[in-house]
Amino acid sequence: AIILQLKKQDFSYLESYTPKIRETIESFLTKNTNDKTLKIFLTGNAAFSYDMNTISEKQGKEAELRVLFLTFIVLIFAFRSITASIIALISGFSATIITISLLKILTIYFNLSIFCQNVSTMLGLALSIDYSLLLITRYRQELLTSNKNIALKTTVETAGLSVINSGTAVLIGFCALFIPNLNLTNSIAMGGVIVVLFSVLAAISLTPIMLYLLTDKLDYPLFLSNFKPFKHKFNFKWSYFIIKNSLWTTIIALIILLLCSLPIINLKLSDPEIRIMPDYMESKQGFIELQKISKADITFPIFILAKTTNGMITDSNNLINISEYTSKIKKDPRISNIYSLVDFSNNFNLANYLLVYSSNLNIPELETLKKYLVSDDKTLTLIQVFTNKNLKSFEVNNLITDLRKVTANKLKVEVGGPASISHDLIDKLYSSSIYIILCTYFVTFILLAYIFKSIFIPLKAIFVNTISLLASYGILIMIFQYSWGARFINLKYSPESLLSGIPIILFCIMFSLSMDYEVFLLSRIYESYQKNKDNDQAIIEGLDQTSGVITKAALIMLIVFLAFIQADIILIKMLGTGLAIAIFIDATLIRMIVVPGIMKVSGKLNWYFPFKK
Repeated sequence: AIILQLKKQDFSYLESYTPKIRETIESFLTKNTNDKTLKIFLTGNAAFSYDMNTISEKQGKEAELRVLFLTFIVLIFAFRSITASIIALISGFSATIITISLLKILTIYFNLSIFCQNVSTMLGLALSIDYSLLLITRYRQELLTSNKNIALKTTVETAGLSVINSGTAVLIGFCALFIPNLNLTNSIAMGGVIVVLFSVLAAISLTPIMLYLLTDKLDYPLFLSNFKPFKHKFNFKWSYFIIKNSLWTTIIALIILLLCSLPIINLKLSDPEIRIMPDYMESKQGFIELQKISKADITFPIFILAKTTNGMITDSNNLINISEYTSKIKKDPRISNIYSLVDFSNNFNLANYLLVYSSNLNIPELETLKKYLVSDDKTLTLIQVFTNKNLKSFEVNNLITDLRKVTANKLKVEVGGPASISHDLIDKLYSSSIYIILCTYFVTFILLAYIFKSIFIPLKAIFVNTISLLASYGILIMIFQYSWGARFINLKYSPESLLSGIPIILFCIMFSLSMDYEVFLLSRIYESYQKNKDNDQAIIEGLDQTSGVITKAALIMLIVFLAFIQADIILIKMLGTGLAIAIFIDATLIRMIVVPGIMKVSGKLNWYFPFKK
C-alpha cells in the first residue's frame, strides 16, 4: 500500500484531484509496463466521496429518462389526452431544468453536495407535474360550464391559489433544513427552495398560458378523450362510506400506522460505508484489496491529539503519560492497533522508547516519525487509532463517544479524524432536530390557520402527518435495518441501519409533501363548506372532487421516486424508498381515511376560529 499526502489538505481539493491522480497512474502504467495483470486502485476518503458523487450524478440522469417515459404514459391515462400530457411534462421539466442550471451556477460560489441535484430532480419532476395536473384537471372541469376566459380565471383563482398555498407549505420543510447549518442539509435546502419556487411559478404562469393557447386541442386525440372506461362513481361512494363509518375506519387506520411505526424503537444511525457501495467503484475495489492484506483500517483511522503544557511532548514524563493513555484505550476490543510516539514497534517496551527519545542519536527513521507525529512547537502529538475491520459505522460512532470519556494524566486529548467528523455531524444534526421540528410545526400551524380560518384543522394536519411520518420511518427501518423485502429494491448490501442524515432530511421533505396533498384536499373541502356550511357535505364533495387527482398525482410521484430506488448509491436509494413509502401512505390511509374520518368526528370544531371578523 502506498499512502499519498498532498500539500493542500482541503477536502474539496483532495476530492477534485482524484481523477487527475487516476489519470497520472493510468498514464504511468501505459508507458512503463505491459503487464496486464497489474492493477492500481486509488482509495480513501476523498476517492470514496468522488466516486459516490460521480455515480450519483450519472444515475440521476438515467432516472430522469425512465421517469419521462413512464410519467408520460400515466399522464395520458389520467388526462386521456396527449396534448394535456405534454403540457404537464413541459411545465415539469422546465422547472427542473431551470433549477439544475441555477444550481450549476451556484456551485461556483457555494460548496453544494451532489445529492442536492438528485433531490432537486426528484422533487422538481414530482411537484411541478403534480401542480400542472391539478390546474389542468380543474380547467377541464370549468370548461364544461363556461368559456375558456372564465374557465381559466376560475382555475387560477382556485387551483392556482391551492398550488401557491401548497408550495408555501412545502417551502416550510426545506427552510427548516437550513437550521443545522451543515453542508448536506444546506445543499438540499437550497435545491429544494429553488425547485419549489420554480415549480409553483411554472404551474401558475407557463401552464395557464399553454392551456389558453391550446384549449381547442386540449382533448387531442378525440378517440382518447371520448374513451371513458368506467363512470367515476367510486369516489362519491367511498366518500359516503367514510362519512357513515368514520369512527371505526379511522381507528383501524391509526392502529395500522402505529404498528408500522414500532421499529423506530430500535433505530440505528450510521454513515455511508464502502462495504455497502457498488462493487464497480474503484475506491471500494482498492479498499477490498487493503482488507486482503489487513491494511484496510489505514484509510479511516481515528485521530487523537494529545497536548502538553509542561515542556516538550517528547519529554520522558509526557511519554509516560501517553503510554498510560494508549494502554488504557488499547484494552477496547473494538480497536485493532494504535500508532503513536510510544506505539510504533512491537519490539519496544516503554523503557526502550524512553531510551531512544532521551538519546541524542541522529536516527533518520525516528526523525521522520517525529516530523509526522509531532507539531512544530513540540507540544502536540498525533495518536492514530485503527478499528477492527468488521466494525460497522454506528459501532465506530459509539467507540468515538467512549474514547472521549477517557482522560489522560496531565495531557489534554481531543478525538478527531474522518470518523469523528461524521460522529460530530450527527451530534450537530440531531441537537438541532428539536428546533427543526418545532419550527416546522409552528410555521405550518400559522400558515394553515390563516388559509383555512381554523384552529383545529392545522392541529389535525400536524398530528396525522406526524403519524404518517412515523409509519414511513418504521417501514424504512424494516427494509434497510432488518433487510425485510430488501431484494425488491435490489439492495445487495444492507447497511443494517439508516444513514445519519436520512431521518431529518426525510422529515422535512416528507412533511412538506404531506402538506402538499393536505392543502389540495382541504382547499376543496373549505371551498365547499364556504358555499353550503354543511361539514359532512363539504367532506363528501372534497373527497369526491380531489381523490382522483390526488391518486394520479401520487402515482406520478411514486414513479419519480421509484426510478431513483434503482440507484446504486445507498443515500439516493434510501431517500427514494422513504419518499415512495410516505407518498403511498399519505395518498391512501391518510387522505382517503384518516383526514376525512377525523373531520367528520370533529364536526363544527373543524371550523372554529376565534379571530373571524
